Amino acid sequence: FGWGEMIVPVETRVGPQQRIFSISQSIPWFGTLGLKSDAARAQADAADARVDGRALAVEREIRAAWLELSYLQGAVGAVTRHLDLAVQAERVTRSAYESGEGSYADLLTAQIELGRIETRLAGLEDKIRPTTVRLNAAAGLDPQASSPPTADLEAVPVGDDLPDLTALTAILESHNPELAARRHEQESRRRSVDLAGKSSYPDLAVGLDYIMTGPAEMEGVEDSGKDPVIARVAVSIPLWGGQAGAERRTSAGMMRAAGADLADARLRLQSELEAAHFALRDAARREVLYTDTMLSRGRQALDVTMARYTAGQASFQDLIEARRTLLDLELSRLRAATDRRLAWNDLITLLGTDPAREEG
Repeated sequence: FGWGEMIVPVETRVGPQQRIFSISQSIPWFGTLGLKSDAARAQADAADARVDGRALAVEREIRAAWLELSYLQGAVGAVTRHLDLAVQAERVTRSAYESGEGSYADLLTAQIELGRIETRLAGLEDKIRPTTVRLNAAAGLDPQASSPPTADLEAVPVGDDLPDLTALTAILESHNPELAARRHEQESRRRSVDLAGKSSYPDLAVGLDYIMTGPAEMEGVEDSGKDPVIARVAVSIPLWGGQAGAERRTSAGMMRAAGADLADARLRLQSELEAAHFALRDAARREVLYTDTMLSRGRQALDVTMARYTAGQASFQDLIEARRTLLDLELSRLRAATDRRLAWNDLITLLGTDPAREEG
């Protein structure tokens, strides 16, 4: 829309022209608007995919902090149980020493072990608060809020029947938000190349001009004061072919760059998938090892050492070492269970979906 005011009215036969109103509409070459729309839609889809990826990352951080908090709560419980045993052992050895039936060396050993377990417990309890703050921050809650309820790690679901790597790669290709975003970007660049190819084509424009005209000075003039209306058609012809060629080369280069970025992201994510797959398998092996074999062996070793100590065939140091070994095994099992679920959490985030649900 345009508005022009005559600084000096132009006198015509029918009267002075005072002002001009004009309206015009450009008509791009056929297909240009569609290509622009497709390119913009692909960019919007890429932005949506990035939002999905960010949401997955936030969910991953929340689950990771919650799993670590669950591990700490479980570890505190295990260490507390052993601390109670260490307190009882220290009392027994103190009474035995004071009555002359025990050695001072056993008392010192019990006190050293008691101090070690107390320090270990204090470290675990002290770590609960920063982990809680991390969880609250990831969830958008008040950092000073209390710790949320946790769960037994064994009750937290994890992928038992994991698809093979080929199936996981297919899931990665179809659901990973980063790959989706880069594919949309590549499509947008492809549309931009087609759009640049039309930059050397002419554009059309149609319009109307309305000229306000005052009455003629002479009386009796036919059409006095009649406002003329003018229809216009204009053709915009790009004369500088170099600019259009530069736009086409730029668009083609950006499309190749988008393709290279997609290929690079695909290779990087496949490498991360291999690493996450290994971490999950390794943690699962360790959890099974400690749960099915090592813990039962540790308890048996403690029972045997306790019997030998009662029979005078093992030292108090041997008994302390057996209890310490059992505590280490319990904490190692908790750590393996946590690592397995953390690896599963990473795998879900990397794939963009739960692979067990996809297989189902």
